[in-house]
Amino acid sequence: MPTGSKAQDEGTTDMTRTPRNTRRGFTLLELLVVMALIMVLASLALVFSPRMAEDQRSVRAADMTAGWLLVAKHRAVRDQQARGVRLVPSQDMLNNSGNTWVKEMVYIERPVDYRGGTLTTTIPAGVTVPAPWNLPQYKGSAVFITGKDLTNGGPPNQPIVGDVANYQMRDYLVLDKLEPIPYNTHLIYQETYYPAAGGTLLLLANSAGTLPSVFNSGVPFNGLASTEFRFVRSARPMAGEPVLQLPRDMIVDLNPNIAPSGPAPGGGPSFLSALSNPPPFPVDAYDIMFNPGGQVIGSNALNGKIILRVRNSSRPSTDGDQLYVVVYTASGLIATHPVNMTVNGGTGTLLSPYSFLLDGNSSGF
Repeated sequence: MPTGSKAQDEGTTDMTRTPRNTRRGFTLLELLVVMALIMVLASLALVFSPRMAEDQRSVRAADMTAGWLLVAKHRAVRDQQARGVRLVPSQDMLNNSGNTWVKEMVYIERPVDYRGGTLTTTIPAGVTVPAPWNLPQYKGSAVFITGKDLTNGGPPNQPIVGDVANYQMRDYLVLDKLEPIPYNTHLIYQETYYPAAGGTLLLLANSAGTLPSVFNSGVPFNGLASTEFRFVRSARPMAGEPVLQLPRDMIVDLNPNIAPSGPAPGGGPSFLSALSNPPPFPVDAYDIMFNPGGQVIGSNALNGKIILRVRNSSRPSTDGDQLYVVVYTASGLIATHPVNMTVNGGTGTLLSPYSFLLDGNSSGF
């Protein structure tokens, strides 16, 4: 029943009516604009994301290199034996200037000195000493080790001591009593086992420019006991360890120059210091070896820093995406620094690629 006037009844009806929830839709123009923005953003992502991924590969390669060196250092401290990393020159990646690139490394160790057998300069019957003695590096000195097969059964087994003919096995005979330092160290050039004579013939070369004084005297000596001589064995790959490979296209560039700057000012060479001199390079030229205290030893420990330039080989050498992995030899500190690619506008040369290495806070001392 009506409770009042018509106006009152209509008002009551309006107040109790549920309001409609109306929503305005997108127009076709708005949808087209949004789709266009999405396409633009997607195109930008396609353009920039590969470059960002490439940049991350450089960082990753530098981190991997520093990590491998750190593992070798910790192993040396843990095992109380010399441990390190060997850079393997990649012969298939030599660039047009002949500068070597490295894309693989291996963990290395220096075995403890070996003693054994009896040393004599009297060559037993049936043992043939090569003649003429004009082999490269061979200085005409021969000794015979009785009671030991130093070839370890010959190839393919790894010899106990090695020779220059094999890249991995360049060991030394050291006479502890007959000769003074440095004349007591002799590089083993070649070795041959003679079963009938019961021993191994060693052909010796000079070492570090010194000639073997005892052997040149022409006076033979016999029966030198194993306590009076030893074999110092060079570093060799650790058994059972995999080859360490950098990501695709990433290299350690051993070229000291960064075009167009020429020789880089303001720092040391951007490679292993043992390569800063003309060849022939030392036996351990590509080795970074740590002693049990964590310091760097060997030929690459002489200049205070080992500087490895990590970059993308698919890009120009002037590309800014480069990093230095630095080993401070006195402390064993391993750090990563960016390469300063700032160019002098007047000369067109790099101001100082090494400027970030010269900060005293990161010197490692």
